[in-house]
Amino acid sequence: MDTKNKHIAHVIFDVDGTLVDTLQPGYRVDCSLIKQLGGRSPNLHEYRRQLGTGSWDQFYAAFGVSDTKSATALYYEQMADAQAQLIPGAREIVALARGKPVISVHSIDIETNTPSVVSLNSSKEVVLKRLAKSGLDSFFNPKQVLAVPDSKTGAVIATCSLLGYEPQDVLYVGDTAKDVREAKAAGVLTAAVAHPDFGYNDRDMVQVENPDFLFDDIRDLTDLLRA
Repeated sequence: MDTKNKHIAHVIFDVDGTLVDTLQPGYRVDCSLIKQLGGRSPNLHEYRRQLGTGSWDQFYAAFGVSDTKSATALYYEQMADAQAQLIPGAREIVALARGKPVISVHSIDIETNTPSVVSLNSSKEVVLKRLAKSGLDSFFNPKQVLAVPDSKTGAVIATCSLLGYEPQDVLYVGDTAKDVREAKAAGVLTAAVAHPDFGYNDRDMVQVENPDFLFDDIRDLTDLLRA
């Protein structure tokens, strides 16, 4: 897509695998609980290939877990306090997406120039904690941070509506095939960051979903956000 004449009015970010490196902690948690629930713990390659191909139920069932609801609940519980290392370049990209000075994370007003977050997580509090641990909390308004248990489509639509933006003027940035599918279903532009070390999916898995933009590193969004 030609970006020269494309105005991106607003950016919505995924967190895990896009801004914050939680792949290895998540993998360790899942291997442990899958084994605990009688399944077969995958290797990292299998793990990344299965994530984002369907629902949480389908993910855990693929590794022989019958009680998929318990697996999902245990995952969210154990990942709530996971280490949150900032992915290189993420801070600069979030700052570029803001287009205005940093505000307090405790601001209660909606700010249309402040980027938003739609994260697959158990609660907003968990997402805010992860942003704080990685030093990104001051870049986001908590009213524009949404956590959803499964599909992100409705939350992306709701964010566009809340801020008064047309979906076609909004960019969603994520790292999985699931991110791309669900953001496209919401009618927004999609940018996938398939980093070989941080992303939860391999590049080919994301590419097959035909994102509007596909990058190997979050820093590659610089020209797009400046266009």
